[in-house]
Amino acid sequence: MIRAVIALACLLCAAIPAGASSLLLADEQGAPLGRVPYLERGDERFVPLSAIADKAGWLLRNEAGIEVLSLDTLVLRARRGNSFYFLNSNCRQFPAIPQEWDGVLWVPLSGLFQAIPSEFLYLHPQDGSLRIRKVVETKTEVPSARGTKDESRLPAPPVSPSVWTMGTVIIDPGHGGKDVGCVGASGLREKDVVLDISRQLAKILLNKGLTTKLTRYDDRFVRLDERTTFANANRGDLFISIHCNSSRIRSARGTEAYFLSPARTESAVEVAVSENSVVQLEENAGQYQDLTDENYILLTMATSQYLKDSEHFASLALKEVVRSTPLSQRWVDQAGFYVLIGASMPAILFETGFLSNPDDEKFLASKRGRQKVADALARSILQLKSQLETEALR
Repeated sequence: MIRAVIALACLLCAAIPAGASSLLLADEQGAPLGRVPYLERGDERFVPLSAIADKAGWLLRNEAGIEVLSLDTLVLRARRGNSFYFLNSNCRQFPAIPQEWDGVLWVPLSGLFQAIPSEFLYLHPQDGSLRIRKVVETKTEVPSARGTKDESRLPAPPVSPSVWTMGTVIIDPGHGGKDVGCVGASGLREKDVVLDISRQLAKILLNKGLTTKLTRYDDRFVRLDERTTFANANRGDLFISIHCNSSRIRSARGTEAYFLSPARTESAVEVAVSENSVVQLEENAGQYQDLTDENYILLTMATSQYLKDSEHFASLALKEVVRSTPLSQRWVDQAGFYVLIGASMPAILFETGFLSNPDDEKFLASKRGRQKVADALARSILQLKSQLETEALR
């Protein structure tokens, strides 16, 4: 195989794999810094991590075969042949496995966008250039060889990690588009109820200073796996999937909250089966693996480290909604929901009420009722934010 050798003016002095192209590398103002090679493998573009770090002035070092990138308060650890990487203490997964060519680690560009904040790295929509923020250098006095002082430009010392804060909440209005969800006796559709609650919740949180992202802003169909992928791509700190319930028993009513873990009760299994049945509307339903004991741990690896916080969030959300609405309390439970799998953050599925129950349906059909649910969920999120940030200070 013929290798194309691309000279990058000190950006990368190594042989590039065959088929490599390049992207213009520029600073925040668009001033060219050179070009960075990329290699296409399927739908993914791989870039050499060292090439970007070199021109950006980011600290990159190798520790026993692991590439360690230090950037502001973030530390990314990745290695060849392993799609999992660590961002600070959080385990995440690249969309494709990093590769090594000529001693240089090449990582999927889309995965790099997920890991590194857009304030430091992004693809410019107009000219397609890869924009980076260079690390600010400071002048430091160092002794010269003749014993006099000489000003040399040295990298600024590492910044002490700042205290963690909850900044981004991902709100997932369940169902949508061709998937209407459950329907009440009056014709009230689940997909419409949860979208309105989600929009109101987002507005409240925005006014409180949080960043909010909705997996859908309108009536469209979104695959279950795309919802947590969206949450991770937007570096969410919290994920809530909002739904309505239904039962053949008309007297069944009230609100429930679930987190991802093997189901303990038959009722939790029934809810999970109902919500997971949405995959039958997807073109590639076979991609979802059964949540058997054998593969459960692997499928839920990203979420498991947030199990305690997810359960606590579920309890807070249930308590606040029941306290401030006529919806009765059912329970916090656990089950295997596909929509929660892969979320690298605390994540819950919240059932607001039963559209099959006349009283619950009447309450959720009213604009004021949906506003009350949104208000209550917002309070629970703000409580969790305060509690988690207080713990981070310890």
